[in-house]
Amino acid sequence: MNRPFTPETLAAFLEVERTMIYLAIRRKELRAFRVGGRLLRIRREDADQWWQSRCTLSEDTTRARDWHQRRGLSSCCRSHSANRKFQAALVH
Repeated sequence: MNRPFTPETLAAFLEVERTMIYLAIRRKELRAFRVGGRLLRIRREDADQWWQSRCTLSEDTTRARDWHQRRGLSSCCRSHSANRKFQAALVH
């Protein structure tokens, strides 16, 4: 079974600010659930879906393209799901 991300681990994994993750959860753009009534967790599939949707938004196109280029990935934002690092994390 895949272990879910915490907001902090997802932010570190995606190399973004954790406030971005919390804002996405608050805006209901990123699905999360609570453990023990307090701790937030994010399923890896939900994180992948959210990140792909962010990469396809026109206002984020330049930022996403730069993000991909810095990591040596294809400049096509939709290719994020093919990113080996992300796919490997989905398996574990």
